[in-house]
Amino acid sequence: MHSDIMAHKNSRRWSFLTISCLAFILITVLSFSLLGTGCKSSEPKAQLAKFQINADGSYDVIDISGYKLHFAHPPKRVVTLTTSSTEIVLDLLPPERIAALCIYADDPGISCVVEKAKRVSNRVRANDVELLLKLKPDLILAPSWLGNEILASMRDMKLPVFVYNEPVTIEEIANNVLFVSKLVREENKGQQIVDDMQKRLQNVKGAVNKVPKKQQVKLVALSYMGAFGSKGTTFYDMCKYVNVFNCVGEAGISDKENVSKEMIVTMNPDVLLIPSWNFGEIQKGAEFKKNIMHDHAYREIRAVKDNRVYQIQDKYIYSTSHYVINGIEDMAADIYPQYYSKGK
Repeated sequence: MHSDIMAHKNSRRWSFLTISCLAFILITVLSFSLLGTGCKSSEPKAQLAKFQINADGSYDVIDISGYKLHFAHPPKRVVTLTTSSTEIVLDLLPPERIAALCIYADDPGISCVVEKAKRVSNRVRANDVELLLKLKPDLILAPSWLGNEILASMRDMKLPVFVYNEPVTIEEIANNVLFVSKLVREENKGQQIVDDMQKRLQNVKGAVNKVPKKQQVKLVALSYMGAFGSKGTTFYDMCKYVNVFNCVGEAGISDKENVSKEMIVTMNPDVLLIPSWNFGEIQKGAEFKKNIMHDHAYREIRAVKDNRVYQIQDKYIYSTSHYVINGIEDMAADIYPQYYSKGK
């Protein structure tokens, strides 16, 4: 929620993570209900990060906690602690400027940059301060949900930690990419990423906005923990771009409420979205779909009767990086194939 995942009950996509990137991603995911990156739900922002270039070419940044970092030159040993920041940094920087990545960088179920991540050898957990010291980073990108204790221990060790709020909306995701690109002084690449993202968003919107109101699809998204998609989550924002009626969000259900089978049956969705990530368990996603299709409680809902139970890749659905556009495109292609075809 890419926070990350449960960070999709996407509490501020899906803002789906532990003391380690793994545990934290799971928390984020769980938070969405997702997991919660059904996405990440929004949380109050402390303050906006600030950036200032000095007369000598150096620059200063102030993160959302008010902590100031000074850079005499662009960082050359960057560390990422979430999948979302990993995805952004790997698309902005060459591997020689990256000291280490989040431990989930290599999991194809939740990382969109597995192949690119192979070019960087080190992996790190957020609570492994000793390893962080050995890596000698000049910038550590840390989400605010990491917790004050871990952040304080890093700063006690004089580690260059920049704290940011995980984005929730698509607009916030784009702005986050732009700010990170400014932080590492790769503004042109950041703008190119956002321009591509915006172009693809417009293609989707241009197609699905042609769907007549009476044909608008009713959707319920399920994680292994239950339904997600409340207002204030990344997934809720994604649904607006796909032009679907998000039953959970529009019912005013909070990301802390349990959505029972009876409630889903009453919603009678046209489409069910179900998880694909196996969490290391072989065929977990396939078993989940099989159970849904054979569950007597669901047999009369339209999604099951019409076999419209789709598995969109969780690494896109729970993404809080620019790769969220892949999830939007995949949803549109599966739900409205007569109006939108991915890549066209």
